[in-house]
Amino acid sequence: MTLKVSDLVQEIQMSTNAEQPSKWTSHPSIINQAIAYFNTMHPWDSMVSGEVTLDTVALATSIDLPSDFRDIIAVYDNQSTTNWIKWVDPGELTRLRAFDDDDTDSVGGYRICISRAVPTTGGGVTDRLEVYPAFSATASDVFVVRYRRKLEPVGIDGNTEGQFINIPAELEPLLRSVVRIFARGIEEEDEGKLWDRLTVLEASPFLDRFKEWDGAMQPEVGRIEGGAAQQDVADTLWFDSAIGDPS
Repeated sequence: MTLKVSDLVQEIQMSTNAEQPSKWTSHPSIINQAIAYFNTMHPWDSMVSGEVTLDTVALATSIDLPSDFRDIIAVYDNQSTTNWIKWVDPGELTRLRAFDDDDTDSVGGYRICISRAVPTTGGGVTDRLEVYPAFSATASDVFVVRYRRKLEPVGIDGNTEGQFINIPAELEPLLRSVVRIFARGIEEEDEGKLWDRLTVLEASPFLDRFKEWDGAMQPEVGRIEGGAAQQDVADTLWFDSAIGDPS
């Protein structure tokens, strides 16, 4: 199936039995609220992207991530197999910058974290990969990244209703249902609060089937990387003292 915004508009019209929305909202607004909720419902494995590469700019301390970025799966230095990347929290990155700690501890690699920033042009927040130390040169394809996608808001081009929704066909019925729930929850709030309607969906076998399908795509996840599962562990065995033979 190929889903367009116009298909979701029809779902709104069908569920509310109204050709046009009330004057206090719009079809794109209802759809975008439903999309935002869909993005938070589950870490959909079927929404994992292909590999993309990121470029660097000399002296920059961050790289903007793709507009459909939801969460990171993996990031590696694409220039050399010996170059390293270490995840740190934003506070640690701030500490490193404050002390300008660019000594031998940072040679051959970067410390990174994910952050969100308001663009200088305004208009919402941008996901970005912050790095330390700053990039020494402008270069292409420095990092290779795989990430989980999110559905982007509609109305980002001039042909809103003709815009495609980049969702796996198997998840399309779920998104259609979420859009109908939001339409009724917003337009018919006196007949049922939005969160009450969503609670019914969250507890339903209907949603469970989609999660089961999505989770069955790859039964073996392989080695867990990143976060607490992949921390540097100091080997302290060399501190141990020899113990004499028992007498």
